[in-house]
Amino acid sequence: REKRRRLYDCMEAACAHYQAVFADSQEAGKARNYVKQRGLSDDTVKYFRLGYALKAWDSLLKTLTESGFLCEELVSAGLIVPAKSREGYYDRFRGRLMFPITDISGRVIGFGGRVLDDSEPKYLNSPETTLFRKGKTVYGLAFARNFIRSKSRAIVVEGYTDAIMCYQSGFPNVVATLGTALTKEQAESISRYASQV
Repeated sequence: REKRRRLYDCMEAACAHYQAVFADSQEAGKARNYVKQRGLSDDTVKYFRLGYALKAWDSLLKTLTESGFLCEELVSAGLIVPAKSREGYYDRFRGRLMFPITDISGRVIGFGGRVLDDSEPKYLNSPETTLFRKGKTVYGLAFARNFIRSKSRAIVVEGYTDAIMCYQSGFPNVVATLGTALTKEQAESISRYASQV
């Protein structure tokens, strides 16, 4: 239980770091421009807690270890990766617009990161961890579940930005899959709140 609590704390600290970088960093200017071009308001960006991961190899690593988190915890949370060619670790997400992924209670359990240039992969998700199971997680369900329940209807879209834009445009009963596939587990999660999808 204590290990899980520490992982939730790790993810929350990482989310706050990415948000601060998005708001204040000169490098994040292109991320701020991207969300403006997509039509997202400042309020929407804050509501969905969008962030930015710097291109530096160890920005998050330094920030979180200075806050008292252990490298082993950051690896378990899927935030850093052990270096293959040398000793040490590096940030999993670099140079990406960051979308926090939450559980049904609204706790951050993973991230999706989008590049802002032509590099691949275009989207990178957190790996499978104790907290995050991609095939069982529905993006935006914590935000949308009460609206889905009240309307008895859920709208399912493919991507993070699709869901956020729908929400901003007055369709708050919308969720997204984490990729192109809709799994049985995701369908079951949604069907707990609505009879029509």
